[in-house]
Amino acid sequence: MPPITKPFFAFFFFAILVLATLMQLQAAVAEVSKAYINHSNTVLRGSSDLEDGPLANIANLLQENGLFGFPGFGGARATSPGAKSEVGEVGGKKKRKRAPHDPNAPKRALTPFFLYMQHNRAKISAELGSGARPKEVSDEGTRRWQTMPQAERDVWKQMYAENLALYKERMRLYKAGLPITDDARAANQLQQEAEATNAEESDETGDDDLAAEPPREPTPPRSGKRRRSEVKSTPKQAETPKIPAPEAKTPAEKKASPEKKASPEKRKRGPKAAAAAQKDEASTPAAAGRKSLGGGEAPKETTKRAKKKRLYYGVMKSGVISPPAANQRPNGPYQLISAVWPTNPPSFLFSLLIPVAGPLAVVCGVRRLLLLLLLPSLSLSLFRFRRLLRFFFSSSPLLLEPQPCRVRGDIWFLATFLPQDRTLYLTRLDKLAISQLGFLAQRRLARGVRLNHAEAVALISSNLQELIRDGHYSVADLMSIGKTMLGRRHVLPSVPFTLIELQVEGTFPTGTYLVTVHHPISSDDGDLEKALYGSFLPVPPSDAFPDPKPEDYELEKMPGAVIPVKNERITLNAGRKRIKLKVMSKGDRPIQVGSHYHFIETNPQLHFDRLRAYGYRLDIPAGTSVRFEPGDTKTVTLVEIAGNRVIKGGNFIASGKVDLARAEEIMQRLQVEGFAHTPDPTADAALVEPFTMDREIYARMFGPTTGDLVRLGLTNLWVRVEKDYTMYGDECSFGGGKSLRDGMAQASGRSSKDCLDTVVTNALIIDWTGIYKADIGIRNGVIVGIGKAGNPDIMDGVHPDMVVGSSTDVIAGENKIVTAGGFDTHIHFICPQQVDEALASGITSMLGGGTGPSTGTNATTCTPGPTHMRQMIQATDHLPVNIGITGKGNDCEGLSIEEQIHAGAAGLKLHEDWGSTPAAIDSCLQMCDKYDVQCMIHTDTLNESGFVEQTIQAFKNRTIHTYHTEGAGGGHAPDIIRVVEHANVLPSSTNPTRPFTMNTLDEHLDMLMVCHHLSKNIAEDVAFAESRIRAETIAAEDVLHDLGAISMMSSDSQAMGRCGEVILRTWNTAHKNKEQRGPLPEDEGTGADNFRVKRYISKYTINPAIAQGMAHLIGSIEVGKVADLVIWHPSSFGTKPTQVLKSGTIVAAQMVFHTTFLALYLNTWLTLLTG
Repeated sequence: MPPITKPFFAFFFFAILVLATLMQLQAAVAEVSKAYINHSNTVLRGSSDLEDGPLANIANLLQENGLFGFPGFGGARATSPGAKSEVGEVGGKKKRKRAPHDPNAPKRALTPFFLYMQHNRAKISAELGSGARPKEVSDEGTRRWQTMPQAERDVWKQMYAENLALYKERMRLYKAGLPITDDARAANQLQQEAEATNAEESDETGDDDLAAEPPREPTPPRSGKRRRSEVKSTPKQAETPKIPAPEAKTPAEKKASPEKKASPEKRKRGPKAAAAAQKDEASTPAAAGRKSLGGGEAPKETTKRAKKKRLYYGVMKSGVISPPAANQRPNGPYQLISAVWPTNPPSFLFSLLIPVAGPLAVVCGVRRLLLLLLLPSLSLSLFRFRRLLRFFFSSSPLLLEPQPCRVRGDIWFLATFLPQDRTLYLTRLDKLAISQLGFLAQRRLARGVRLNHAEAVALISSNLQELIRDGHYSVADLMSIGKTMLGRRHVLPSVPFTLIELQVEGTFPTGTYLVTVHHPISSDDGDLEKALYGSFLPVPPSDAFPDPKPEDYELEKMPGAVIPVKNERITLNAGRKRIKLKVMSKGDRPIQVGSHYHFIETNPQLHFDRLRAYGYRLDIPAGTSVRFEPGDTKTVTLVEIAGNRVIKGGNFIASGKVDLARAEEIMQRLQVEGFAHTPDPTADAALVEPFTMDREIYARMFGPTTGDLVRLGLTNLWVRVEKDYTMYGDECSFGGGKSLRDGMAQASGRSSKDCLDTVVTNALIIDWTGIYKADIGIRNGVIVGIGKAGNPDIMDGVHPDMVVGSSTDVIAGENKIVTAGGFDTHIHFICPQQVDEALASGITSMLGGGTGPSTGTNATTCTPGPTHMRQMIQATDHLPVNIGITGKGNDCEGLSIEEQIHAGAAGLKLHEDWGSTPAAIDSCLQMCDKYDVQCMIHTDTLNESGFVEQTIQAFKNRTIHTYHTEGAGGGHAPDIIRVVEHANVLPSSTNPTRPFTMNTLDEHLDMLMVCHHLSKNIAEDVAFAESRIRAETIAAEDVLHDLGAISMMSSDSQAMGRCGEVILRTWNTAHKNKEQRGPLPEDEGTGADNFRVKRYISKYTINPAIAQGMAHLIGSIEVGKVADLVIWHPSSFGTKPTQVLKSGTIVAAQMVFHTTFLALYLNTWLTLLTG
């Protein structure tokens, strides 16, 4: 037999230790079951979730059985929760030991009799007289309860049932560690106070005794003197150390706090008992644990230091950490603490406080509990405990470095967690975009590039965000700093004109506030160091930016400039009767009266002749007001209301049609309602001059009017307003104190069927039908009226179909241009993102073909076959644009073509890549004539079946739409452009060749090779591509557009064109042609370019609609057509629309403040917050 070696002995000892530990664990599990049965309805002490629930019970039981009794935890051995304690006997009866009471626990439900007495005790006492004793009140209540009718008693029993249900729900929340609502806490406090008088009685009674009806007579209060018969209290058993948590005191507890007043229990027991209680309290296990950690007395509490940290607590339930509630107050009862951003819980990081003497099983989980059980004799020093924590959490990548800290005198370990489900919010992406754009602008500025509007906005916004994040500046400081970053020499000349105001929201140390910078570009030089703040880029020399020239800042050179007619004034409310009234304000607060408010209905504290004001309003510009400060006396001019002359709303003083025969009735109502009325017999009866406005001021308020000039963006094109359909003085304006209010410009008592859904007010309309100013009325997605909108009860000239009611929304069109939505008829449907790009440029209708990014779709606009047709129609249903799908027309037999038309094709496309032979052309045109659909053609660049003459012969004078008629996009080389001379041909251009500039040719060869799947390794492919690119025909295309020979513009999107530049390149072509060719003959002598503007806007609106047979629905701003509208600011006309409406609904918009004109295209709201 081999000798027993030391390793074998160590292994044998270790095995015995494991077995013993497992036996102890088994006993602990049994105790858990027993404790659960015995204490299922017992309220656990404390409100911390770390001490509640099954895991906490396991930890407590294991510690009480000695499993956690090793030195590192400082916990003394304790008996199990079910163990009986020694008790004394009084009078031969055992005295039941009460469980520790938790003041935050919900109280038991009141009995019906108790509820009755709680509500009626004071009443009974009052009826018995002031000398009635409590026992007499109780006896009388008992008598009344016993003689009470059964029906009335059932009411109290129902209240008891509801109280019981509420108690059960509170107990469920309390045991689950969930917060109880404030109502529940208040009710608990009331119950605690109600049962305080019966506290001694409940000492001897059980739970069932509370339900007795009626309760037994109350016994006299027990004497505060200690009786000799009482057995001396035995030492308290050591309890499981509790995690110290701040507890919110109720008002009753605050009154009983030691520093203010002794508790009722201490008052009854006397000073000796109170001293004994303090002595027992000082010897609690928690205090003992504090001594054991430090080896001596407990360290002083650091409550003030903990409060300064403003730590926010979270909740741990069954080992799962949940973030803190947003409304949780600091230093609450939970143990999950956020130390990252305490002012905005829940934050990104959470920290868990682990007490040294606490149950690690709660933190580490049951799976690792055995590791703790195998280390009963381990002495945990500070370093080892940190290593142990790191080991326990090593499998979790969320734990950061645990750090020791001291909270309220105890040593804790701070473990920080990063929850896996906290990803970057999508709303933060826009803020990151602003930061990136700002840094991009800083880099460009540092290398001497003058910034445009978008770059200037991004730079200032980003810098303000950084300064806000630094936390050293106030809102007022940043409003001043924002004006000093950039000077006029650092930005393009147009930027000071377009960047009028900038608003940035940021989170300061005291909260989120808005910083408004007025005129951010207000000096010549600015401050480059501030502009490059935080970029660590070198400041460029001053000579990198030349001095600004005064002539560059003339009004005529600014984008979207408005030049009103000089030396003229506008008369408001012409032809109406006017009076003057003296008005005195005797109110103690300011009174402000709007332009269209019925003056007789104004504030009762305004003293004036109200009968003379009957049927009048203020004679001031629409939307303005007159302010009366307390004690003010003013003479105001009033003008008669127009229209049907019906007063509605206000104070219901003179509601109804204006009729002087009602004067006596109105006077009586004024007196009854207490309205001040001061007769004014000396009022000025002479002729009162009408109100007039300077045209420049009028244009700033309501937009340009008849005869005013407006520049279109930065082009050299000017338009003159031909007519104004609004009424001077009765304009519709929305906002505080404006005219579009109930009973004023908004009609009262009108059905939604009789009112507009949406009205665009005071808009400058640019359309092929004219250039004029008017309101636009929309109902059910269709334009129902163009002219004057408003309330016919008080306004003249209101269109009968343009009544504004309470069901009407408003889009302010003042100082805006409205055009019809663009129509792009050459779209390769490759991806749905094309729609976003198109909408952002003002396109609302798209016609083309394709099936996605297939090889055929990359080159041709054909959706072949019924299956693809059905799938593409379904795939585009959710897109907020008009969609037309074109089928493949290359089939000389025609059977497949007919099937595609039946499947829903809006047109047919002939493409040379599918074979545009004369036979295919004739077959396709026959089907188009049969079913009245349009045919579009991309002719044969190869001249394989013949030249352009043979193709024209195949047309046989039938109408056909020729794509990219110049030929760079494809077609008979080199003379396809000849087709424009034929009346049956509807020619169009694609935007890659528009206009002809220095870079137009260079991009085309490689673009064409990729688009049409050609190879540079094949000489014939290269020759084919080169034959399509000709500078001469591209230059001729410019002139043909200006003459009107080529009537349409399209994109050839994502093949050789750009769907977001149809409108932009149209106006670029118009600008270039005016530079080269001068004004058109039709515009000579007018000082404007109205005819040319109408010609070019038709190229992407009405002309494509006519070509596709859709002009009865779209293509222009006319009554009866779909309300597809694009709203522009004049400064960004043709480049960046402000809003895009599809069927009267806003589907795209610049989500910025209306005064900033921010040209940053992000898909979500740019609030410019810091994060």
